[in-house]
Amino acid sequence: MSGTRTRTITCARCKQTRLHQSRGLCHTCWMRAKNTGTLGDYPQLKVDRVTQVEPFYGKGLTARQIATEIGCTVDAVEGAMRTIRQRMRARGETGPSWDSFKVTPPPSEPACAGYAPDVFTELQHGVNRQLMRDGVPSTGVVTQLDVAFSMCAACPVRDWCVDEAVLPHMSHATIIAGGALWIRGVRTWTVEDHAEWMYPTDVDEAVAS
Repeated sequence: MSGTRTRTITCARCKQTRLHQSRGLCHTCWMRAKNTGTLGDYPQLKVDRVTQVEPFYGKGLTARQIATEIGCTVDAVEGAMRTIRQRMRARGETGPSWDSFKVTPPPSEPACAGYAPDVFTELQHGVNRQLMRDGVPSTGVVTQLDVAFSMCAACPVRDWCVDEAVLPHMSHATIIAGGALWIRGVRTWTVEDHAEWMYPTDVDEAVAS
C-alpha cells in the first residue's frame, strides 16, 4: 500500500529498533504516548523530504523505488515529487532529460531515429495536465500524436521501447513511446486507438456499402 512505512529507527521511548510511526517513536509507543497525553514530550522530527527525494528523482527512479531508498512512505515521496515539479515548472524546466535514462541499444533502428525527440518527450512529467479529455486526446496534443504515431505504427522496436525506455521509469513516463501515450506510467492511448478514433472502421464500412 502507498502508505506503508519502511523507515526503521531506534525508538526514543522503548529504545528498540522498529518501524517509525512519528516523533521518533514506534507505533506501539506512539499509541501509548497518545493515549496518556504525553505526545508533547516527543517533538516532531523535521525532515526536508524534497531535498531527500530530489537526487533520486533526477535519476528517473519511481516513487516506490525512492521510498525504499530513503525509508518513508510512497505518499510522502509523491508529495515531494509534486513540489519538485512545481519548482521546475517555475524555472521553465520539465524534469530529467529523456537522454539521461540509461537503456540498452535497440535490436534494430527505431523508426524515429534522427527525428526531433521533443515530439515524444516534451510531455514528460505531465507539464500539460490536459492531455486527455473525456477519454480521448485533448485538441492540443492531437497533432503531436499524429506525427509520433506515424512513426510508431511502422516501428520494428515498439516492444523494446516499452521494456527499456518506459517501464523502468514509470512515474516519470509521461511521454509518447512504444506506440502509446503514457501518462505517469499508465498506457492511456495507443496508436491503434488513435487510428480507430481518427478513421473509424464502422464509418469506412458504411461508406463502402
